[in-house]
Formats: sequence, structure tokens, C-alpha cells
Amino acid sequence: ASPVALALALETLAVQSATQGASGAGQREKIRFLEARFAQRWGGMGAIAEAFGVACAAASDTERAIHWYRQAVAANDGSASLKASEQLANLSVRQAWSRVAQALGKSVAGDALHALIAQARLDIAAGTEALAALIRIAPTIERESLLGSAYKRLALVEEAAQRDAARAAAMVRMAEHYGHAEALAAEADDPAYFYPALNRM
Repeated sequence: ASPVALALALETLAVQSATQGASGAGQREKIRFLEARFAQRWGGMGAIAEAFGVACAAASDTERAIHWYRQAVAANDGSASLKASEQLANLSVRQAWSRVAQALGKSVAGDALHALIAQARLDIAAGTEALAALIRIAPTIERESLLGSAYKRLALVEEAAQRDAARAAAMVRMAEHYGHAEALAAEADDPAYFYPALNRM
């Protein structure tokens, strides 16, 4: 009946997916219904697009989540949170490495693999630039950890490309940003300290 009610429905779906073991296929079907019914009317609102992104991500529909986070970040009303930008960068980076990993699992080689690796580098570069920009605005444990994670995936891409120097450089940046996250967590006595600390080690 309203954008607020739609956002609440999407939040409920996200919680059910994340914490209540709801079936991914069933949740995706419900999200599709809401998209078909309301996306044209309210999907241009940043907060609504972000809510769709959150629900899709929780239901393991990464492609649709990226689509909605992009729409949220680009919305003219500016109602999407900075979290939408964080998650857009994070999911784009993860998807970039996932495509390369799937290709390696299927023994894809030659020009096809090189094209995937080249695209992955571009997507990861865009993600790292977006996260770095957010960190310049306000460094947080989450943002530094996400940037460390992005460089970790870049290292995996360079390993697949057999570029040892580039892989080593990415690992240095990975450790650097996990170290920043660890320092922020230690300073705030935040229980999230263990995550960047373990990744840095």
C-alpha cells in the first residue's frame, strides 16, 4: 500500500533468508512478485531499491542484488544509505572472482579465460576505488575489511593469471587494509576484531 510497507516486506524476506532458514528459491519467487507489482512505481526510490538489493543478496541472488544496489546508488532522491555503496562494491568484487573460479572449475582456458580475468580485474578495480572513496569519507572496520577482501580476491585472480608479482602486490594491500580494520576494532574494543585479525594473519 505504500513504499514503507514495501520496504518492510522486503526487510522481512531478508531476515527470513538470513536467520530463519527460508528456502532461497521460495524467497526469490516472492521478491520477483514484489518486483513485478511495485518496482515500476517505487523502484526509482533509493531506499526501496536498496531494500530490494538487501533482500536479493540474502536470498543468494547476487546478479539481481547488484542490479538493485546500482539503482539505489544512482537514485536521484539520495535516500539510499552509504551501506548500499559498500554492498555494491563488495558484491561486484565477489561476483568478479566467482566467474573466474567457475571458469577454472570447468577447465576453461585460452582466450575465454583471459577475457574473464581481464573483466574481473576491471570489476575489482572499480570495487576497490569505490571502497577507498568511502574510507576517505569515514573509515570503518567494515569498509577496511571489505577492501581487504577485495584485494584478497584480486590476488586470487592474479594467481589464476599466473602473475606472481601482481598477486604479491595484491596480498600486501590485502594485509594493509585488514591491518587498518584490526586497528580500528582494537581501538574501539569491538568484538569484530577477530575477523580482520584472522584474515591478516
